[in-house]
Parts: sequence; C-alpha cells; structure tokens
Amino acid sequence: MISDANVSTSKYGYLEINYILKPEYHQRWADLTKNNIGQSLAIIYDDQVFSAPRVMSEIPNGKSSITVNFTLEECKELANILKSGSLPLDLRIEKITKVNKR
Repeated sequence: MISDANVSTSKYGYLEINYILKPEYHQRWADLTKNNIGQSLAIIYDDQVFSAPRVMSEIPNGKSSITVNFTLEECKELANILKSGSLPLDLRIEKITKVNKR
C-alpha cells in the first residue's frame, strides 16, 4: 500500500515518519481517516504494535505523517517497515477502542 516512507524533523523539532500511499489506496485511506478522526490506528507488524497514531483529520491525498516521541533509530525502523512493501498487507479495522484522556 505504501510507495515511500522517510524520516524528517517537523517545524517544531519533533521527529516525523512521512509516508505516501500508492494512488489506488488514496480513497480507501481518505475514508478510513475521515471515519476515525480522534481515534488511534495501530501499525502492526509481526503481531507487534509499532505505533498507534491518532487520526487528526481526513487524509485525502495519500500523504501522511506520524509525529512520534521515538529515537531516530526507532523512526528509521518504522519507516523501513512501512516501505518494505514486499509483504502482502491488508488494511482492515479489527477493533476500535476509545481511550479516555487524562
């Protein structure tokens, strides 16, 4: 689903993982993000949750970024996992859990 991913620094100095979805997945991602604003979407690889970023808004163009509190090495690892592309991946919602803010 993902055509590219990389690590950069946001204008506020935080590390970000930026990724671009292949065009054929743009509408599916737009619908998923639109319907889950305020919710977290888990990024799972080999049954391990690598990140669970909160959806802040609809993402209609397939260009996404995740601002994280990770080390640079952890960011690079997640970007590499996202762009590996060699494994067949399926985008599906398995469970939606609402987490109360403190």
